[in-house]
Amino acid sequence: MLKSLKIKNFRALEDFYVEKLGQVNLIVGKNNSGKSSVLEALRIYAGNASQELLQRIAQEHDEVYSIENGDKTTFDGILPFEDFYTGRKFPEDDLSILIGDNENPDKTLSISTVYIAEKEVTVLNENGVEEKEVRNFHVSKKKINP
Repeated sequence: MLKSLKIKNFRALEDFYVEKLGQVNLIVGKNNSGKSSVLEALRIYAGNASQELLQRIAQEHDEVYSIENGDKTTFDGILPFEDFYTGRKFPEDDLSILIGDNENPDKTLSISTVYIAEKEVTVLNENGVEEKEVRNFHVSKKKINP
């Protein structure tokens, strides 16, 4: 059980914190203030941010969740899961979504954006013959959009 709750950079919750949680907690607020986002963040935390769960949540909101899923292909420059971040876009400075117990960092889940670039490299196969191969490399967002 979480003793406190911290949610950062998730949907409308840029920096949300509840100092003390009980066995039963009541969430109240105006419309569109983030109540459902708190519950959704807890759902992600409980599900350990599994790929299937993140895709299901994005689908429920009719958000982009895959580049290769037919009619949900990237449109208007929106990338998969971009809507999960505050401001509905990936952060410029590699901020992560954090969900967890503020008192215990070991119980904090971190979701980060990773950019991957493909590069063709020359390698030696098992017979010592050179072959071309495409490999993936992690790159910063600044290298993609200079």
